[in-house]
Amino acid sequence: MLFNIAINDIFKIVQEGRESKVIHAFADDLVLLAKLSDELQELLQISMALEVNWNKCATVHISGLASVGSHPTSSPIDGHSLKTLEDGE
Repeated sequence: MLFNIAINDIFKIVQEGRESKVIHAFADDLVLLAKLSDELQELLQISMALEVNWNKCATVHISGLASVGSHPTSSPIDGHSLKTLEDGE
């Protein structure tokens, strides 16, 4: 519970004026959403005070226009290549 109280204020600061980048949280899990990989990298840099378990991280490409299938991450995130979720995962 203390984690949730502390992290909530951090999220408000991180998201101020950043409509294209979003953070969702539940318990100690985070979902970072961004339109571009550079924006995702920026969110990660701001949030890096938290320890990231890279083995539990993955990326997914989402398009609102049409089904485009899965795409690998074009660049490493903080030096880590992340697993790409396949269609249906």
